[in-house]
Amino acid sequence: MNLGLVASWKTVTLTAIANGVNGCATAAGCWQINGALGAAKAAALTQDINLLYTMPANWMVHGYRVKPLAACTGTTTAVTYFGTTVRPTDFLNAGYDIQAAPADSNIESGAPHAEATSTIAATWNARITTTVQNVDQLVAGCSVRYSGFVSVVPTD
Repeated sequence: MNLGLVASWKTVTLTAIANGVNGCATAAGCWQINGALGAAKAAALTQDINLLYTMPANWMVHGYRVKPLAACTGTTTAVTYFGTTVRPTDFLNAGYDIQAAPADSNIESGAPHAEATSTIAATWNARITTTVQNVDQLVAGCSVRYSGFVSVVPTD
C-alpha cells in the first residue's frame, strides 16, 4: 500500500541567458533552468522547454503559481503556459503574459490537477509563445518562476 508522499511546493526558475554564459554556445542565447544550462532559445514562435523536474507516477498538483521575475521583452508578445512534457498546458490553459513587470499582482495560480494513472511519471514543461518575432529574440535576463504544490495520490 502506497500512502503517498507529503505534499510540498516544488519550484523551477527559467531564465534567458546570452551566448557565452554558463556554457551557452548559440548566438541567440539559451535557457537556464535553476542555474543549469538548458536548451538553446528557438528561432520559432513557440518553444517547449523541459524544466527538468519529474513528478513520480500517480502524482497530483494541488495548485500552481507562475510569476515573472524579470520582464521578458524583445518581442511583440510573450506568453507562457505551464504543464508537462506530455501535455504542455496541463496546469495553465491560457497563456500568461510574461512581458509585464514583476509584481505581486501578476501571479497566475490555479486549481488542483490530478494525473489518473499510477504508471506514468511526468516532467514539468514551459511553453513560450510569441508573435511576429521568434522566441530567440527574448532578451537575456527574462526570467519566470514556475511552482507547483505536488504530492503522490495514495494507492491500494
